[in-house]
Order: sequence, then C-alpha cells, then structure tokens
Amino acid sequence: MNNKKEIRNTISQQRGVICGNSNGSLKTIMKIKNRVFLKVMLFLYFIFSACTSALVAHPCATEFKIDTVEKEGVGSIQLTPTNPNVSVIQPQFDRAGKFSGDLAPVKMGNKWGFIDYTGTFVILPQFDDAKPFSEGLAAVKVKNKWGYIDPIMGEIVIQSRFDETKSFSEGLAAVKVGGKWGYVDKTGKIAIRLRFNDADSFSEDLAVVEIKGEEYGYINKSGKIVIRPQFENVYSYSLGSFSKG
Repeated sequence: MNNKKEIRNTISQQRGVICGNSNGSLKTIMKIKNRVFLKVMLFLYFIFSACTSALVAHPCATEFKIDTVEKEGVGSIQLTPTNPNVSVIQPQFDRAGKFSGDLAPVKMGNKWGFIDYTGTFVILPQFDDAKPFSEGLAAVKVKNKWGYIDPIMGEIVIQSRFDETKSFSEGLAAVKVGGKWGYVDKTGKIAIRLRFNDADSFSEDLAVVEIKGEEYGYINKSGKIVIRPQFENVYSYSLGSFSKG
C-alpha cells in the first residue's frame, strides 16, 4: 500500500474541516464554531461547482492530466487532453499571448506573428512585439514604435508612431508619445490630446488617468475630468462603481 498521504478537504457533520491519509484515518484540523461561516462556505462551494460544471459543458473545455506536483506547490502538466475532441497546439513558440478574435500573438525567434486555433500562422512573424487583438485591431511594434494592424492581412492601418500603446476599448486606445498619454480612434486620429502621465483603457465610458503627482482620477470620452484626481490606486470603472486605494 502506498503510505504517502492523500489529503482531501471536506466538511463533516458541521464540526470542521478534516483531512485523511490513505489508510482511512481522519484528523480534525480546524473547528467551525460559527454556523454562519459554514453556510457561507457551502454557498461558495455550490457556486464553484456550478461554474466548473458550466465550463466542462463547453465543447472546447477539457481536463488535462497532471504529471507531477511538488511539495512546494510547483507542478507540471502533461499537455494531453482527456477530451478526444479537443486539440492541443504543441509547444513550439518562444512566447505566446492569449487568443482574441480567433487569433493569438506568438513569438518565434526574434519576431512576432499571429496564429489560429490550429497553430497555423495567419500573420507571419514580422513584428518586434505584438499584443492580442481587441475590437478588430492589434497593437504591434515595428522599429521601436507601436502601431495597429487589421486581422485580415496583418496590414498596418494605424502607422507605427507611438512610444507605447494599449488595446482598443470602446472605440479608443491609449497611446503615449514623448512622455504623455492620450487617446486615438480607429483611424489613428488623436481623439483626446496627449496630456496625461498615465492612462488606462475605457470601461463604461470612463477611463483612469494620472494627471499630477501620482494621483488618479477619471475622464469621459471627451477628455473631460469627471472624477478629480485624488486617489493613489484606482481600477477601471465597472457596473456603475469604481474602486480606490
């Protein structure tokens, strides 16, 4: 019999969390004195179960066989799906980004291109750097400057003239030139002039910007400040609210 411990977490008779080993002996490792805490844990468990069930039900979802898990918590996986209907793109790229718009940026050698779900290059490696597509355009770096390409032929539709860029969101993209950030539209025209120390993507018609002294606020799509700079840490405006630090 394998005497290595097999740990499992569970809730037993509303008393606590227990663990057991391969010979079946159990040991309580935490008491639960508050029934409210128990109910919260059960609620979160059911939510998690529902989410994972929905994920597995997706035609492209699958599980991957675990190869090894080290005691430090670092592990490796064998890239073999248990679902025979799911294909795997074998490791062959020096770096890779996420799929968006059916394409993903990958680096081979010193250049970046874009592949489809089969691993075939749709846009050949030719860029110094690249970001995933967003709203039909992807930021790419050519000769130390950033511009944007379309997903059809990979042609540059917004010329590479920016020092830094972010992905398009709600029709605008944050760009940096000469130390200042502003926003361009999908034609490459400056929609909000370059005057911010930092700028983030738009979300629900508002974007986070840094204007002075590492203080952040929010602007609208006209570039007007609607929430004055006063926060040290902020996040994108979402669902009618924002977070501050």
